[in-house]
Amino acid sequence: MTKQELCKIICQLLGCEECNAMILRQINKYVNEHGWSYKDIARAFAYYVEVQGNTPDPKYGIGIVRFVMEDAKRYYDTLQKQKEEQIKAAEKAKKTTQNKIIVNVAPGREKTIRRRNIDISKI
Repeated sequence: MTKQELCKIICQLLGCEECNAMILRQINKYVNEHGWSYKDIARAFAYYVEVQGNTPDPKYGIGIVRFVMEDAKRYYDTLQKQKEEQIKAAEKAKKTTQNKIIVNVAPGREKTIRRRNIDISKI
């Protein structure tokens, strides 16, 4: 993710046209001092707005990111683990149905033919 893409996401979430100087300073601070990637910042801010349902005020910029970063990482890690588990379960189910051959055989009727003994003396 690039800085421009991050700014675009932030503007969409804040409802503004472009990132102001304060937001750009905050982004640079988070990247240089905290070592966070642009993707981490975008996820944390999106978590704050979309998942937690908060409405941020553009005059404060993205200052909330530093407070929700750990929660956001846990949230997205949990989502990733759930996705991987679902994929594994789907693959396992697919393998078990592929390996089984289901044969339905209707039970047949067996007819027993009994032959009478013929008494030759009666003939």
